[in-house]
Amino acid sequence: GGYFPRESRSPPSSLPPPPRNSRLNSMATEAQAQWVLTATGRSPTNIAVIKYWGKRDEALILPVNDSISVTLDPDHLSATTTVAASPAFPSDRMWLNGKEIALSGGRFQSCLREIRKRARDVEDEKRGIKIKKEDWEKLHVHIASYNNFPTAAGLASSAAGFACLVFTLGKLMNVNEDYGELSSIARQGSGSACRSIYGGFVKWCMGKVSYLLVKAEKLNWLKCMFFYSKTIEFDSILVE
Repeated sequence: GGYFPRESRSPPSSLPPPPRNSRLNSMATEAQAQWVLTATGRSPTNIAVIKYWGKRDEALILPVNDSISVTLDPDHLSATTTVAASPAFPSDRMWLNGKEIALSGGRFQSCLREIRKRARDVEDEKRGIKIKKEDWEKLHVHIASYNNFPTAAGLASSAAGFACLVFTLGKLMNVNEDYGELSSIARQGSGSACRSIYGGFVKWCMGKVSYLLVKAEKLNWLKCMFFYSKTIEFDSILVE
């Protein structure tokens, strides 16, 4: 659990109660709508030592066999994601490495839906802001994610990306779930993303309900070297 040291939540600025004058009240309401709540997280990619070969459930991405991976150093191969929520946002939007991408895909929507279902109240009395858990269904989010390694280069960028997305959404919405539950949600975005929630060697067990076993979380003795091309990209992003 030591791979997410950079999480943060930035509370909105406080505003005085709106005046009774209707025009001024409208201006105050517009000003209140400008607050932005943010959270940032970082997640490493992982490389499969024993891959999983197919799914027995496409919707939940449940594997047909056990698999084992090693989580890599986030300083070298990781995704960093910032999620912002504001009543001023008219829709959910996402940018990957500075380029806007569609959030309409089922995998993104599954992750957003599952985190919103688990969202809890967020309150900052000092700043006069209170978000009830049911409000998260109406608040839209803007997501900015950046990989410090090439995307779609066979280095499991989707694993790091979906793990980071789920973890950071959970921090923003005050989700009180353990890594096991977050891992199950991330798995619905990309199968191997469930392994990037953890460090070290991770065994993804198929079972009736997919779960993970973690061993050797600190791997100071292991060194890997990867070679890749910055000019060659696969036709489509690899999603296990």
